[in-house]
Amino acid sequence: MKQAVTTIVMIACACLTGCGTIHTLTENKYNAPQNQYWVYGGVRMDWDFVAGPPSPFLPRWVRVFGIADVPFSAVADTVCLPYTIPKAVSEKKKREESSNK
Repeated sequence: MKQAVTTIVMIACACLTGCGTIHTLTENKYNAPQNQYWVYGGVRMDWDFVAGPPSPFLPRWVRVFGIADVPFSAVADTVCLPYTIPKAVSEKKKREESSNK
């Protein structure tokens, strides 16, 4: 029984990993950060989740998932660097051009 619970918890953690990276790379207009294409955005998002102000909707122990997600997000963010660096540069140029007008 104990082994089954441990296996279920490990599978659940594995399914949740990398979600910071996925969130910053998707075009979610409702929850997107201002700089949509952050370099290492998944790690930054996990850090904000762990170190940020407490949520009235989530218990404090949920932050453990953010801590557990950091190494997986770091790997996923590193794999996505060829996509995020050019995208971040182009987004920055767009913002600078729009602010200069």
